[in-house]
Amino acid sequence: MSSPNVVEVSPIDSIYQLTPSVNEHWLLSKNGTAIDTLLVDFQDYNNPAMQKYAELTEPFQQALVVIEINKNLSDDWSFYGNGIEYIQALDNCNYNLISKVSADKKALILKITNVGKTNSFNPNPNDNLDNVIEVETVNPQLGLEVKFRYIAQFVDPTSATQKIIMSQDPGMIIRRPPNPM
Repeated sequence: MSSPNVVEVSPIDSIYQLTPSVNEHWLLSKNGTAIDTLLVDFQDYNNPAMQKYAELTEPFQQALVVIEINKNLSDDWSFYGNGIEYIQALDNCNYNLISKVSADKKALILKITNVGKTNSFNPNPNDNLDNVIEVETVNPQLGLEVKFRYIAQFVDPTSATQKIIMSQDPGMIIRRPPNPM
């Protein structure tokens, strides 16, 4: 397995290729290199030149990740719906993630914005949902894991039947280091 790929905060990082399959793990790659996890790192508050403007500039920072269905596949594959199915997004009060599919349904754009300090919460907010709980923030350096599946439509070329297929969790971690104390 490859190590995580760091997505730099920029208007558009680059274009990733997604190779879906009906029966096997889907492959995400960049320039032919397989990627297991995308690590989206936002600007560090410890940068002395930007530190005094950090709170003002934070809302304007964003990462755009473009994922295209592998062009070497036939036209049998296209993204379905908004292109992703969320499974779990813990601590998502610290960021916004928006997905949009292109008109031809061959590309998916993921936009990550409004990333505050990426602290996790303890105890887990999913535990004991019937009660009010007090939480504390922990693990700012680990980032926030977003669990989702790509979702695509496959048209079987022999029978013309349409199938909706979901990938395994591709892995995405969103992170902004905390303010210096």
